[in-house]
Amino acid sequence: VTVSITFARRAPELRAILIMMPEYYRHDIPSGGRLRSLTSAFPLLDGDWAIYTNLRWVKILMEEPSSDLTDYIAGGTYEFSYPVLVPELVPDKPEWYVSLCRNYDCEDPNDGSELTGSVVATFPIWNSADILEAQSFTGRVATSGTYPRSFFASSTLRLVLISLLLLAI
Repeated sequence: VTVSITFARRAPELRAILIMMPEYYRHDIPSGGRLRSLTSAFPLLDGDWAIYTNLRWVKILMEEPSSDLTDYIAGGTYEFSYPVLVPELVPDKPEWYVSLCRNYDCEDPNDGSELTGSVVATFPIWNSADILEAQSFTGRVATSGTYPRSFFASSTLRLVLISLLLLAI
């Protein structure tokens, strides 16, 4: 999947972007897949810039600014790509969520209040792209035992999920 995020103008005081997949969808990063930033201008944290221990979401960490004057993400389009396991059945709520976080602690789109919580804003994203028929996934999917084990994988699934026109945060 490719997630494309567009900022119409610079966005201040952000530290992470949380991408939450629909119910029963899982990323395939721990199984040898890769999370990639397709835009070199995005201010990634040096070293381990992504957290993907939860199979339902991916968190992209941004570098700490050198001063208050540089505490923003420049306007522009940023893209990230990673493999996703698509469930056999379409979930009741097929929307994706992209959350803009003020610190590295956010793990849920509803994480805290506006003043004290981690999440600055959350945007539901409905998939408007055509989804090609999934191909059967051969092999086992390791889960914690709480998720359905029947998944399909599609190497051709490409979703352009979001175009954020942030006028002010």
